[in-house]
Parts: sequence; C-alpha cells; structure tokens
Amino acid sequence: EAAKWARQAVGAYEAAGDQHNALETQALLVWASAASASRAEALRERARWREAVSREEGASDSFPIVVLEARIAEALGETKEALALRRRALTQATAQAQPLMMLEQRFWIARLLAHAGQRRELERVRAELLRDLEAHGLRRMADELRAVTPALERISQR
Repeated sequence: EAAKWARQAVGAYEAAGDQHNALETQALLVWASAASASRAEALRERARWREAVSREEGASDSFPIVVLEARIAEALGETKEALALRRRALTQATAQAQPLMMLEQRFWIARLLAHAGQRRELERVRAELLRDLEAHGLRRMADELRAVTPALERISQR
C-alpha cells in the first residue's frame, strides 16, 4: 500500500516538474524493494532509477542521492559499494562543513566496516567516533555502534 502511494507521489512530483523530489522518492521505493523483494527485481528497479538519475543534471552528485544510493547498496548486501558511497557522502558533508551529517556518515562507515570484518580500520575510527557521538548527545547511535562492535568493546576495556 505504501509503495502505491509513493508511486503516486513520484507521478505528482514529475507532473509538477520537481524531478529532484521525484528521484528521491523513487530511491526510497528502490531501497524498500531491495530490503524486501527479490534481488533480481531490486536490481532492475535500481537500474531504472539510476537511468532516471543520469538524465537529471547534477543529480548523481547530490548528497541525498549519494546517501540513498548507499542505502540501496547496503540493502542489497553490496558492502564494498556501500562503503565507497558512504565515504563519498562523508567527503561531501565535510566540504559543506556539516558536522552532524559528517557524524552520520562516519557512523554508517563504521557499521559497514564491522559488517565487512575490516577490524583494523574499524579500530582506528571507532574510539574517536564514539567520543564525537557522545559529545553531540547522540547516545543512541553510540549504543548502536557498541552493539555492532562488541568484540572491540571488550578489547578496549582491557
């Protein structure tokens, strides 16, 4: 049912000439498909979405599109691609001097590093990231990071 409404929203955005919001809404549909539908269908939907993004000047370089592309890759289990996209988003957030957007991207990079078993790099970024999350009052994110990296937590307490 939600997908039906989202498709209607895409149509409304397109009819109003708002391609930016249409693309972002389409990306959410692709992400939902990647998380729940068959992999083949999700890949077809992503290909269609990427085609639409490529037709919109500058869209593929926009921060929201890069983040949505990373979420889609994560949902499809494409950890290496998701990590590259999250790093790209971090670079964009840094260039825009957006500290909270930077923290969010660092958080997702750490989660992906944990998922990929890239322990050395995760160890390098984890302690500083936890401090920064706590300093900004983002305790839920800090707790979630601790939960996905329990082995490192035990090591750091020694």
